[in-house]
Amino acid sequence: QRSYGRQNSTVTMAAKYQELYQQVLAADRSFKQEQPGQRNLKLGVLIKRPHPDHAYPSTHIRVLEWLKHPDISKRLNAQFLNIDVFLQDEHRVFELDAILIQRNAIEPHLVRSLVETCRQRNLPYVFELDDDLMNVPAEKDLNGFYARNASSLEALATEAAAVTVSTESLAEKLKQFNQNVTIVPNVLSEFPWFAPLNKSVEVPELILEAPAHLLKVLYMGNPTHTEDLAMIRPVFERLRKEGHPVQLFVIGGEPETQESDTNWYQRLV
Repeated sequence: QRSYGRQNSTVTMAAKYQELYQQVLAADRSFKQEQPGQRNLKLGVLIKRPHPDHAYPSTHIRVLEWLKHPDISKRLNAQFLNIDVFLQDEHRVFELDAILIQRNAIEPHLVRSLVETCRQRNLPYVFELDDDLMNVPAEKDLNGFYARNASSLEALATEAAAVTVSTESLAEKLKQFNQNVTIVPNVLSEFPWFAPLNKSVEVPELILEAPAHLLKVLYMGNPTHTEDLAMIRPVFERLRKEGHPVQLFVIGGEPETQESDTNWYQRLV
C-alpha cells in the first residue's frame, strides 16, 4: 500500500480492462499472439485534479477529450499516474512508453526528480501547455504563485521530448526552451457537442424563443473571462448596427454578480 497499491485504483483497473479489450478486438480472436510493433503505446498521464472525480476545464479540453476519441484510444492505452507512486516505481510496474504532463501538474519541488527519473528510465515525456504560465501578469498572479513556479515550468519544457501548445504565438514563445513544439489547436469535441440531445435535457427558453432566421452564437467560458468577452463585444455591436440577424449567448464568461452592461448578449445559466 506504500507503493503500487496507492496507484491500483478503480481508474487503473478500468485502464487495464480497456487495454485487454483493445488487444482482443484488434486480434480478431481471443488472445492472439501480438506481432512486433502491433501493441498500443502505453502512455502515462499526469494531470492536476482538484478532486479525484473532477478535472479542470483545460484538462478536459486539452487532454481528456482527446484521450477518449476513438482514433486515439484505439492506438494507445492511457494510465493516469500518481506522481509520488511513479517516482517510487523502481520495479517499473507501469511499463510505460511515454508520459504526458499537463501544465503545472507537477509540484515545483518534484520537477527535478521527475526529469531525472525519466532520464534514467529512458522514458520520453511530452509537456502540454495551453497558456503562457511563465509570464502571467502580476495583477493576475495571486500571491505570486506562477512567478515562483516559472523556472520549474521552463525546466519541464526544456527537458521534454516534445511540447504541445494551443496557438502559434505560444509556440514561438516555447521555442526558446524546446525546438520540438507542435500546435494542437483547441477544437470542439464532436461527442458532447454534436450528439442528439437527451429527451430529458431542457433547452433554455431563450434559445427556443429566438427567431429561426437568427444566427445563434454560443460563447462558453468561466467567470474569469471578462476581458475575453470585452474583446469580441465591438464585433457583435457592429454586426447588430449593420443589421445582421445575430445573437450571442453566453455561458459563464464573467461573474453573474458583476454589475456590467450585458444588453449585447443573452446569459444562459
